[in-house]
Amino acid sequence: SDPTTTTTTTSDPTTTTTAPPPNVVTVPSSIPHDCSQAVEGQIASFLSTVPDGSTIQFQPGGCYGQDGTIFVTDRQNLVIDGNGSTFQALTQGGSGRSNWEVQAGSNITIENMTLYGANPNAGVGAGCYNAALEWQHGIDFEATQGATVDNVNIYNVYGDFIEAQYDSRLGWDASQPARNILVENSYFSGSGRMGLGLTDVIGFTMQNSYMAGVCWDAVDVELDSNQEYGLDIQILDNTFGPTNLAVFSNYGQGYGPNVGDITISGNTETGPLYTCESAIAVGQYPGEYRSNYTITNNHLLAGGYGMDIEGVENATIDNNTVTYTNEGCNPPAGVVLVDSHTVSIENNTFAGFPGGVATVDSLSTGLTLVGNSL
Repeated sequence: SDPTTTTTTTSDPTTTTTAPPPNVVTVPSSIPHDCSQAVEGQIASFLSTVPDGSTIQFQPGGCYGQDGTIFVTDRQNLVIDGNGSTFQALTQGGSGRSNWEVQAGSNITIENMTLYGANPNAGVGAGCYNAALEWQHGIDFEATQGATVDNVNIYNVYGDFIEAQYDSRLGWDASQPARNILVENSYFSGSGRMGLGLTDVIGFTMQNSYMAGVCWDAVDVELDSNQEYGLDIQILDNTFGPTNLAVFSNYGQGYGPNVGDITISGNTETGPLYTCESAIAVGQYPGEYRSNYTITNNHLLAGGYGMDIEGVENATIDNNTVTYTNEGCNPPAGVVLVDSHTVSIENNTFAGFPGGVATVDSLSTGLTLVGNSL
């Protein structure tokens, strides 16, 4: 019952609180890491020897050349730590070559690396889009169930910086969607198509990141079939530089319970602009509605309408500042509503819009329009 002995025994951190060391596996230095040759095959062979539940750490500050894709297929609970390394496309590559492709699996983290595609015209200039190579992404998540991208830089891809979609091995009609993808603290510049291509995903967040030089839309929720998903998407506290089209777009197929619950908040668009596209654009699927959009506390630029909202039920557009940049477009309003219902537009500043705060068609109902200024 000696209290001194009891205290010493129970407070010993080595026996009561210290977790076992993580399973860290280092990519061998024998795999060339000076970008002198393509090594995706050697990396794939090494990855196949690493057990699930491991942290894979590349050589510090290395440069790994690629002609093809590095596949991470049907893996669980992996952390892929680039350790400051670069993964560089050395050739133009085939139509579907991405830097990394995560096929199915769950709880995959990709962190601390820089990826380069091979698109010499990536960005907002002429020739940025190449139809034959538009599937070359930086990172392609295919039906992955939980993933994190943290402190990753992606440059000069022919496709999107990041894609979230179905498992291409199964096809959209047999695959489940990707789920719960988090992108944070990352930097993206120079795409040949979208910034984020969200074509079949439930649960996607991008936060505290920078994106610029986007050939089309920065964040694009665009399903290819009504059976796919674009649901529970959050775009939070990011900065967007030059983009040819919208900061956020939601066109294509999909409606009802498969598309919606989308929050766009705390983002800043710095421009410059190159087209008359709205900063935020939601298009209607004929005869159906998409629901639950929250657009708050953003600072945006627009050469056309600030926001184009069509076929939406339940939208909140509050406390945004949208500045008209007078790109020579037809005189637009801050917001255009088409066949949309239960929409709150409150306490926004639509600076310089010659068409006023909002243009509302005769089909729209349940509009609250208060506290806005020009």
